[in-house]
Amino acid sequence: MGQYLVYGKRTEAIYNTDTHKYMGPDSSFRAINEKGERVTKLDDAFSFATKEDAQDFLNAHKPKQGVVFEIRKVK
Repeated sequence: MGQYLVYGKRTEAIYNTDTHKYMGPDSSFRAINEKGERVTKLDDAFSFATKEDAQDFLNAHKPKQGVVFEIRKVK
């Protein structure tokens, strides 16, 4: 049985309030962790047992304008 990961990317520049700089846009999707941050290792990504669980997570966390998410099944 596989697991599901949420992938995201910025389609326009987003202002980072921590660093006070603009980030993005990104050229490709990357898996995200439970904080919504893009990660480079799949082991650091937030995984879900079902696609419905992943969709519930996305529904509970409204993305910023210019951010796109998708749900992917991994082995």
